[in-house]
Amino acid sequence: MSKYLSFFTALLCGVLAFSCIGTSTTMTLNGDGSGTVTLEYRLSRELGGMGEQDGNAGEPPLPVGRKDVERTVARIGGLRLDSYRESRTDRDYVYTFTISFDRKEALETLMNNNTGQGFSLKDRGITMILPLAEEDFTPFDPLDESAAQIIPALEGYDFSVVYNLPAKASVVWKNARGGVLDAGPGVCEVQGNSVRYTVGMKDLLFLQEQVAMEISW
Repeated sequence: MSKYLSFFTALLCGVLAFSCIGTSTTMTLNGDGSGTVTLEYRLSRELGGMGEQDGNAGEPPLPVGRKDVERTVARIGGLRLDSYRESRTDRDYVYTFTISFDRKEALETLMNNNTGQGFSLKDRGITMILPLAEEDFTPFDPLDESAAQIIPALEGYDFSVVYNLPAKASVVWKNARGGVLDAGPGVCEVQGNSVRYTVGMKDLLFLQEQVAMEISW
């Protein structure tokens, strides 16, 4: 496995162990392949405090700290870190950063390293696979004895994306076998050039098969 483990693998491990993470992605893609993407990660105060327990006080336990983001930007190329902010709420540590990209290849690499969307970008389309698995997808058993502890902790945490695209968009959902679905998990709204999608982490974690969200414009 690559030493640059995708963020979502770490995120999913965190969800399984702590069940206290939410993610939000807002992307604007221009016709020439450039644009910006803002990523926000919400880690519960319980999970955020793990850095102090392992001797890394002041550092988040997952790769969303400023140094982590700066390393990702430098490694991929074609990216620029425009802003980075850390804040706290009564419940969460919140890490928010905006990155500019000058070509779609840089965006695709960034998204696959930092979001878990199984992100594939073509000339006039995006395919997003959920949930992302490093190897063969194995569904999480909702009847597993640990589920009773995980489910309550997942409440209030979502996986959400907003894609602002160069032209009017449309969305098709497909199952793992390529069959067209009437709808995907969560809520998906298409308004002109924008696609908004939100699914609760609980629903995402307990999906029994992978699904593909295919966006075209």
